[in-house]
Amino acid sequence: MPLWVLAAGGVEPLMTVFRGILEGPATNPYTIEYGSGPWYRYLVDFVVLSHAPTLLALGFAGTFAVRVARGGYERVHAYFGLLAVLLLFEHSFVTKNARYLMLLELPLRLYAVAMLAQLARAPRSALGTAAVTAAVAALASIDLASFEQLFVAGRAYDPVSAFLLVLRGIVPGR
Repeated sequence: MPLWVLAAGGVEPLMTVFRGILEGPATNPYTIEYGSGPWYRYLVDFVVLSHAPTLLALGFAGTFAVRVARGGYERVHAYFGLLAVLLLFEHSFVTKNARYLMLLELPLRLYAVAMLAQLARAPRSALGTAAVTAAVAALASIDLASFEQLFVAGRAYDPVSAFLLVLRGIVPGR
């Protein structure tokens, strides 16, 4: 926070920026139509953008929650889970646009790989490690194809739900 105050040139300029971020979208017709919604809209957008890793991550979050309830968990998973929850909470107050929350990719990807590792852990072996490695490579290639479909061929600029759902063919275009 002190660095933000310093970069803004004082507390009042920083508060002006915060007010603009929080109040500005309420008067912008584009933002009202395409950027409003509940906090979980980010998760919907990430499922549309990158379905397999996001669903794996959500699956791992569920299994992790069970482990936490039973009293056993890995600290790194707790840190990244807390990061995801805090990011979703803080961004629930602003315009919903996946590009504003790209940092959520970090805990999602870590949780996706953790889920793959958990699935391959049944008989822990070199074969399990190879399976996780192959699955990560497959996910990367699926995401590359997704990027090509949405942002290159689909010419998406603003990754908001309405445009992403049309590009995926989930809802009809306008």
